[in-house]
Amino acid sequence: MNLKEKVLAELKKKDFPDLKFLFSEEVLEISSELLNELLDKERKDFYNLLKIDNKDLTFESFEDDGNLDYLWSLLNHLENVDSSDKLRKIIEDFRPKLQDFANEVSYSSELFEKYIYVDNNLELDDEQKRIMYLRIKSFKDR
Repeated sequence: MNLKEKVLAELKKKDFPDLKFLFSEEVLEISSELLNELLDKERKDFYNLLKIDNKDLTFESFEDDGNLDYLWSLLNHLENVDSSDKLRKIIEDFRPKLQDFANEVSYSSELFEKYIYVDNNLELDDEQKRIMYLRIKSFKDR
């Protein structure tokens, strides 16, 4: 297992992650590359979601593995408690890319239409209904 795979495995653990490992110099060296790869994967997953015909959607169609958000939040946490030039550069270089993608998702009319379709046409439990309500409300608020 290479270092990137070890990092991803650590992020997927049910237990609290080994922060000593995730914040090691070795992992910080590959963090920019890993963040970009995770962003590319999320972008690809997003475009694939938009290609799904509405009648084939399920509530689970909208779920992602969250590795990008998780790693990003951990790196930002580290920056807040133990700042370094290397970490600051990683964050400053990656933040605009992440914000651009987040805006693309947040203002996607195609995604909004899929949320509306799922909300109106699928059998959802109470928790799923609440999640869809909040997603749709966020779009409308924007």
